[in-house]
Amino acid sequence: MFKNSQEEINFFAVNENLTCSVKNIYKDYKIGIVDNFYKNPKQIQKLALEIPPTFKKNIASGIPGGRVAVSYNFDFLAPIFNQLINDIYMQDTIIFNCQEQMEHATFCVNVTSQTESLPNKVPHIDGMEGFAVGIFLNDDKDCIGGTSFYTYKKNIAPTTYPDGDLSIENYPGYIMEDYKDFKKVYLAEMKFNRMIIYPKKLLHTAYIPDNSFDCETPRLIQMFFI
Repeated sequence: MFKNSQEEINFFAVNENLTCSVKNIYKDYKIGIVDNFYKNPKQIQKLALEIPPTFKKNIASGIPGGRVAVSYNFDFLAPIFNQLINDIYMQDTIIFNCQEQMEHATFCVNVTSQTESLPNKVPHIDGMEGFAVGIFLNDDKDCIGGTSFYTYKKNIAPTTYPDGDLSIENYPGYIMEDYKDFKKVYLAEMKFNRMIIYPKKLLHTAYIPDNSFDCETPRLIQMFFI
């Protein structure tokens, strides 16, 4: 239990010794990879496991599993995300500022425990503007897969998506590998306390090999959409 706002901020403190790299994944498109993001990631992992996820459709948003969604104070992360995104993506162009979005951010963790038969799903985008941030919270010994990125009809950021071809009949199963018009171009490998940052408009999916997680050891990734 937090006794005050400062304890809440300290709980989610960022590691001063994090490391950041940039990966070009397709043509001019790139993602940021930050290792050792949280100062105390084990306590955040424990929190994610203690809160039962919801499977309510408008909260889980079609992910393969459930979602933890609890309000905490993440305002203090805005300057960190701003610096990372501006350094990686903006450079001499407009200045990105996510302060307003972080004032409404929640402790949002995707929890996947049933992986023997994943639902029918094609790679997706999270939006046309802004960025997604994912933080892997599984111990390294339990990490497998990650977040994979794709082109669809040779476009990694389609301006119109989905189109009429993307029916279950044409694309059955949970698409993770090359299939018809989808080509996998990069896999951001899962690693404990690793954060990935990418534009929402990039086609991606959770790369979850069959039978890789279960109820005892579910897949955990914390998400921010900014």
